[in-house]
Amino acid sequence: MKKDIKIAVSEAKRVLESQHVTELEAQAIIDNLKAASADATPWWVIVLKTLAYLIGLLLAGYGTSAAAQTLLF
Repeated sequence: MKKDIKIAVSEAKRVLESQHVTELEAQAIIDNLKAASADATPWWVIVLKTLAYLIGLLLAGYGTSAAAQTLLF
C-alpha cells in the first residue's frame, strides 16, 4: 500500500518536472493517486488503535497492582 503511494507520487513528480504533459498523462496520474490514497488507513483509525492500546496498558497495570494487594491480605 505505501509502496503504491510512493510510486504514484514519484511518477507525478517526474511528470510535473517535465514541461510537456498531455491531458491523458495528467488524468492517468490523477487516477493513480486517487486509487493509491483510497486504500490508505484514515488517521482517526490509527488514533483509536493507539488509545485502545494505552487503555489496555493502564488496565493491565491496575490489574497487576490489584492482584498484588489481594495476595498481601
